[in-house]
Amino acid sequence: MTNLADWIKENWKKASGFLLGFLCILLMAYYCGRHSTSATIGLHTRNLKAARDSVRHYSVTINGLNNSVAERDAIILSKDQAIEAGIIEKERLKALHMKELVSNAKLKGEIEIFKDKLKLPRDKEVVFVPVKDTSGISHDYLRIPFTLLDEKEEYISLKAGMNEDKTAFYHLEVPVSGEMSVGYVKAGFLKTKPVGVFTTKNPYLKVSNMDILITPEKKKWYESFWVHALVGGAAVEGINLLAR
Repeated sequence: MTNLADWIKENWKKASGFLLGFLCILLMAYYCGRHSTSATIGLHTRNLKAARDSVRHYSVTINGLNNSVAERDAIILSKDQAIEAGIIEKERLKALHMKELVSNAKLKGEIEIFKDKLKLPRDKEVVFVPVKDTSGISHDYLRIPFTLLDEKEEYISLKAGMNEDKTAFYHLEVPVSGEMSVGYVKAGFLKTKPVGVFTTKNPYLKVSNMDILITPEKKKWYESFWVHALVGGAAVEGINLLAR
């Protein structure tokens, strides 16, 4: 019994050091695992909400000019997950020679222009010829060729009419320009959320749908949990050895 007590007394520091290091590793594994699981569940929940989100429209003034804004929450997935979900096409990435994908945005929209009671072009381009029928009733006819519409603005140019061979013509130009930004905006106290924002100065361009994807950068091998756990355990054991 005396020998056993002496052995325990002599090796207590070493045994307690190993036990403390083992407990620290277990605690780190539990914390990291719980944190990783909570983060994964939170990401899936947020992605589900983003998938059900609709495009938000509003206006802002930038450099003194009014801009139409379309905004929608972004989805965070790896490239492989996005391909599996059908959000991006693997063949498209191959054709574009993209090995890594940072962000991807799909936009759908339409040009909406409605104007009533437009002014006719100059008189020499549109000539009405009154012609009486057999009953003596007068009707107005257009002399061809003619230009019926000739609208020129900053964001639309439209010209339409009829040629001498009685074929109609039109020429339409609508400049489509804008800026796409993908980033994080404030979503509450100490919270942010990823969004995609499209801004344009063209008042006739309306975005009806946006699909915004963010692919996070892959972690390096030295950033994995197990490497951190081993380093942490080795650090604890080193401290115990120094304390002996």
